[in-house]
Amino acid sequence: MAEFDGDRAYRILESIAHERLAGTEGERKAAETLAGHLRGSGLEPELEEFRMWTYISDEARLEVLEPYTASYEAAVIGLSGTTPEGGLECGFKYVEDGSSQYLIDVAGKALLVSGGLSYEKVRELLEKKVAALVTVSNPHRMHNRKSWREQMRMRVGKVPSVDIVFEDGLELVKKGASRVRLHVTQDEREGVSRNVVAEVPGTEFPDEVIVCVAHYDGISKSVGGHDNASGSAIMTELARCVADAPLKRTVRVVLCGGEEFGLYGSRDYVAKHKDEMENVRLCVNCDIAGAIFGSNSCFVTGPDSLRWYLDAMGKEYGMGYQVATAVYSSDNVPFNNEGVPAASITRGGGYCCEIHTSRDEFEDIDGAHLAITGRYILEFLRRVGNAVVFPFKREISDEATKQVKEYVERMKGEHYKPLKRLKAKKK
Repeated sequence: MAEFDGDRAYRILESIAHERLAGTEGERKAAETLAGHLRGSGLEPELEEFRMWTYISDEARLEVLEPYTASYEAAVIGLSGTTPEGGLECGFKYVEDGSSQYLIDVAGKALLVSGGLSYEKVRELLEKKVAALVTVSNPHRMHNRKSWREQMRMRVGKVPSVDIVFEDGLELVKKGASRVRLHVTQDEREGVSRNVVAEVPGTEFPDEVIVCVAHYDGISKSVGGHDNASGSAIMTELARCVADAPLKRTVRVVLCGGEEFGLYGSRDYVAKHKDEMENVRLCVNCDIAGAIFGSNSCFVTGPDSLRWYLDAMGKEYGMGYQVATAVYSSDNVPFNNEGVPAASITRGGGYCCEIHTSRDEFEDIDGAHLAITGRYILEFLRRVGNAVVFPFKREISDEATKQVKEYVERMKGEHYKPLKRLKAKKK
């Protein structure tokens, strides 16, 4: 019976530690690399493709024209639009958190907003005909690299948007920047993303399925070591362990593309396999792991008995697992929306875990700490997968169901376009 090999998981992580923005060549390369690892474990992975909007060649900067002159590097917020050739010159105003009371005399101006931008807030800002949006990252961090969700673009519209580092934002406000020129370029295009799917059939209860998910896509200009080369490497290594000694129940590994753009891959998988969802008893998700300086967490969307079980396992193994009931914002959500309970098992935090930035690398990740999460999940799978009777009800509380429905509604927009299912190419 194969045991989880942290060093092998680390090598898998290294093999996909390159830019993997959804719908681009880098993501395709990572998918095929992961499929190769799965094939090396004796599995027959399939690639399930779908179309989605993505972007390449993204560059941005913010020039201050009045009352002083300066130029600041910025990060493009993907799929938010571009500025005219030569840049967009306009007034500039800091509007705190973007609350309505601050939005006086903002038409035609670029606005600096602290904090996040909700769908409702962006709609209000566009109705007020703002020219551009500038957000500010957390203190002492790199630029926050992200993209607009499809609902925002398709239902509200677009406006050129960028992120600047905290220290530059402070200078803009302290010096009273009032007029700027914003440069935003990005090539927005329809791309192809894909899920990598592999299955180990159950030996006694093959129709009872445990789905193990992790997204392998990343953000622009980042190798995404923590988020989420780590989680996809763990699930790929887990597939090898389960393939070596199949469980009584079926284990299906789904490595998802397009998560960073709004859970595209997991939504696509659930849509394509909707008639199979009633057989899925549990979803186990791993999104962020491996940090040497970090902490272990489990976020459960499902019955209390599942939360208590995971908590007891942590104590049994002498690991400090913080177990909570929550709707974790990751690829578990589309499964939750079909009534499938989920456990998102992660290891995050630490000193260097700057997810969604160019500093999300992996110098503070090692095999031993990937194994902390991987062995915990593997032991959990073996217990549940080999149980005489499945130990948890397939249920989610009414309150959690409501939260999941609201989450999914916020994601709705043009959505993906499914493509045919393909066998992973052999090399």
